[in-house]
Amino acid sequence: MIRNQTSQQKPRQEPFNTPTPQDFGYIKRLVHKASVRQLTCNLLNSAPRVVDLNIKTGSTLIALQASINATKQIGISSCQTTLNRVSDAIRQSKDLAIPRLICASPNDIKRHVQPNSSDCVIAHFMYQNNKRDQIIKLCDGITSENGLISFVSNTQKAIHHTKCKLPKLIQAIFYSSRFLQQNDLPVNHASHIQDVESHGFQIIDQCAIQKEIVLNSYNDIKSWLLNSAWTSDLLPRFAYTQNSLLFLYYQCLKLFKGNLFPIKIQTDISVILAKKP
Repeated sequence: MIRNQTSQQKPRQEPFNTPTPQDFGYIKRLVHKASVRQLTCNLLNSAPRVVDLNIKTGSTLIALQASINATKQIGISSCQTTLNRVSDAIRQSKDLAIPRLICASPNDIKRHVQPNSSDCVIAHFMYQNNKRDQIIKLCDGITSENGLISFVSNTQKAIHHTKCKLPKLIQAIFYSSRFLQQNDLPVNHASHIQDVESHGFQIIDQCAIQKEIVLNSYNDIKSWLLNSAWTSDLLPRFAYTQNSLLFLYYQCLKLFKGNLFPIKIQTDISVILAKKP
């Protein structure tokens, strides 16, 4: 049976293990674990057709293959380099089937995926440079009746709870209308649930991943930018830039003469599993 956790209940707080110093990747791993748990507990089709709209590393598709034998997969990215890396990673395991990999932007996905054809759609960190309403409608269009959609997104709460000893710097970077327009993030976890429900979806499971992390050095900044799921939405360009450019950015921060640290960042990531009626 499908476990129904309605939006009236308090969001589940996923357990946190104490991270090792500068290990900001644990947040991304926790997000992955939470979303895969939701899917494997509720995706009961014998051979589900799964579409990942933003495949990144391919870790979700790999996990679904390993746990529930979901081998009918499509992985989509607007970056061909990302698709090549996913293909190479999957080829290293003889036990995994290579998904059908498609290079397409969100606007072109309907050209490659038939309407109402997917038992499961994965829409993780899709709201950067895309309207939230557009992405939810896209998922609705390609998901079959009684199909599942996994939504994951940062929220604006993370932006407004970022603090450091140079508050004007934070305001200049994050509070500008241009920045917020490019990243159409939900205000908070509750509003994300409301957005999904307003399109007619039923909330099957949901949790909010919230944690304050503290950056105490420039090396912490570099590690956080490279490894944290926080940047997948809020600073999407860093997810695709070369390490050399990222290193240049973090070196430029050193030009600030004031004492920048500590920087306190509130992680607020909304993880939702919804069902199309």
